[in-house]
Amino acid sequence: ASDYGVPQNRVRVVFIGCRNDQKMITEIPATVTNGEKVTISEAIGDLNYINIGEHPLDYDDNYFLKFKETKKGTIRRTVDG
Repeated sequence: ASDYGVPQNRVRVVFIGCRNDQKMITEIPATVTNGEKVTISEAIGDLNYINIGEHPLDYDDNYFLKFKETKKGTIRRTVDG
């Protein structure tokens, strides 16, 4: 996961299938170099710590709903056949 910008050291296994008439993907190159890998501290280290009994900030739920609706369009794909 860290080879693709995710702040984790966990190794992932990805299985990709392809049709016989398509070129097989044999390698997925990393999108970041070792020097560009993100740590958890770098990703969320600027967030405030919340003590027991404290409540997180109230966020506008409409923002997240709009974001979710926007992403639905980019995630969906149409596959022939």
